Amino acid sequence: MKDKLALGMKIIALKEKYNGKLRYVLFRDFKAKRDTPAMQSKTVGMAQTKLQQQLLQEGYRGISIQASDEKVEVIYSK
Repeated sequence: MKDKLALGMKIIALKEKYNGKLRYVLFRDFKAKRDTPAMQSKTVGMAQTKLQQQLLQEGYRGISIQASDEKVEVIYSK
């Protein structure tokens, strides 16, 4: 998924699919510029699914994934 985000796609939803498993929904707007700076950003642990869903509902979009000290984090920006 990291490669998809590097290509300009963004996480727009985190939904339950396929027998209760969570899946990220990705989207790329071809009309938008890729190098627009983020106004606000938040880093959330991959396991914090409720917080991720709340941020997505507030208009945040997942822009990057990073691994640090044995945990994976998703960076959201608005």
